[in-house]
Amino acid sequence: MAGLDIVASTPAPESVDIDFHGVLYTITISVDGEEVLRIEIEDKDTLDRWRGEFAAKCKQYSSTFICRPSCSTAPFDSHTKPLRSSTTLYADVEDITSKTGNFKKFTIFVRMLQTAILQQSDSVFVDLLTFQDLELLKSKKAGGTNGQSAPPRQLPASNKRYLILTYASEFDRVHYPLPLLPEEHPDPQRLKAVIRQLRQQLGEAQAAQQHQQQLQPQRRSRSSHNQVSTNSPAGLCMQQ
Repeated sequence: MAGLDIVASTPAPESVDIDFHGVLYTITISVDGEEVLRIEIEDKDTLDRWRGEFAAKCKQYSSTFICRPSCSTAPFDSHTKPLRSSTTLYADVEDITSKTGNFKKFTIFVRMLQTAILQQSDSVFVDLLTFQDLELLKSKKAGGTNGQSAPPRQLPASNKRYLILTYASEFDRVHYPLPLLPEEHPDPQRLKAVIRQLRQQLGEAQAAQQHQQQLQPQRRSRSSHNQVSTNSPAGLCMQQ
């Protein structure tokens, strides 16, 4: 496939800006050597971030880390104690695809996600939903299946997001939900980098404004000179 190939090698994370429901986000995806897909999404306006990590399949990555046999919401050890911060999800990609009834191997799934994010095909695309949005869709789907609307229920407050990868074929449409948890404690180094970038942009804008202010007197001077030349006797003779 043309474009980035984050499966074959392991380059730096690839970032793409995408508009979801009128809000601009930056999506960053990468795959490390242990076949772990990492997804980070940032709101370009508020700088809120969500992230998730997704293993190819359940397997042991170290002497203490064991992936759950089904799609998990966090890694755990033999005593079910989380091993990572609450801002990271660890789930089994192949288990997620299997539950939809349309199983995909890890490498195929990543390529589908690449293609959708880069908007290189009409057959795969992504959407970003809140927990409430996803539950509402499930409720509507259940109501449509039963022939009657599902009863409304009170949903718990949640700041979780779901990146929905959709594969649409001629006769079928499959949705692969990828849960992402909010970043509750932003990385100080990332905040410093944002501040440096904003300062640089402010400096460039101020320099451009000063340059324009310096050009204005020169433009007025040239304009006045041209007007004087036109009104001079030589200029009047040339006009005649």
